[in-house]
Amino acid sequence: MKRIALLLSVVLSLSGCRTWSPIMMEKEKAPIENKLPSLQLYSGTEYNAEILSQTEFRLFREEMENNIMSPYGDKFGSAFYSSRTIENKEGFGYFFTSAMTLYFINLVGFPIHRVEKTIEVELRILDLKGRLIGKYTGRGSGKAYIALYYGFDWVSAYDKVMYESVNEALSNIRAEINQDAERIRAELLKTEKEIQSEGE
Repeated sequence: MKRIALLLSVVLSLSGCRTWSPIMMEKEKAPIENKLPSLQLYSGTEYNAEILSQTEFRLFREEMENNIMSPYGDKFGSAFYSSRTIENKEGFGYFFTSAMTLYFINLVGFPIHRVEKTIEVELRILDLKGRLIGKYTGRGSGKAYIALYYGFDWVSAYDKVMYESVNEALSNIRAEINQDAERIRAELLKTEKEIQSEGE
């Protein structure tokens, strides 16, 4: 009987959670004032490649193409994205408490689980000769609850945390690049002219 009650409670919990979509986070982002010329985008550093999820690299690509650089035309350099986890917290106390009460406590709003993450993103910009002309770092955090009524299901909770942390880190980096954009743009164009003159 207890097993049936436990199974029923878990099913109710999971089916009662909300799913999450990136549309929930969409808001107007202000592009930098003086966009950089088009850059080739990579994950990792100029020395080592980094394996990213498709979603994380897509967030990086969208941020660059929509807010930081022109997505069109010839490439005037490269941008390398890398990230590392600073802190990863999970609220297992919620899960154990819920299990001990056969999940009935969740019917009155107690969370089943909590996911929390902080990452650090580094963005390196190199010219066409491979010279480093800008290095920027930003941190971002995300948090989500798995719960009935107001929480998310397990997959959606982890997706939400990843989106929030990456987007916050990239927003902080965008602000730094905005202050440095005129210098970066000038150096990228200068190197391109150097290469053209060398080829004549």
